[in-house]
Amino acid sequence: MIAPRRESGATVAPIWCLQEPATGAQQTSVASTELSRLAADMHRLVARFSL
Repeated sequence: MIAPRRESGATVAPIWCLQEPATGAQQTSVASTELSRLAADMHRLVARFSL
């Protein structure tokens, strides 16, 4: 991990630190969408075998 650099007494975060939350949020959104799709597929599959 790269330590943040200091400029005139203030800590400045590296740009990748600022991008990580957005990347994580995007990954969570994609995973959530995929999980929802899989759940819907499973529901349809179970419905086919229900009496």
